[in-house]
Amino acid sequence: MENGAIEVHVRIPSPPVINKCQYGIDIPTVEELLIPNKSYQEVIEFLNVTSLLYLDYEELNKVLPITSYKECFGGNVDSELSEWSVF
Repeated sequence: MENGAIEVHVRIPSPPVINKCQYGIDIPTVEELLIPNKSYQEVIEFLNVTSLLYLDYEELNKVLPITSYKECFGGNVDSELSEWSVF
């Protein structure tokens, strides 16, 4: 590891982004995303870290209302939300 770190453990307080996001993240294609296109080992090697953990999608559902927009994390677009053009 650079700068003398023995280990680097990354913890991200959201699920990984695995889909395109039509309301804020400019991702033209799913192929541009790291997580759905690489194995866990490939991702930690790419990031040069010891470990990587995300918030589980089901845990996210426990704290956010069911109608919250979560398509980029693998959820479905609520029919009411899909009609919005601006937040």
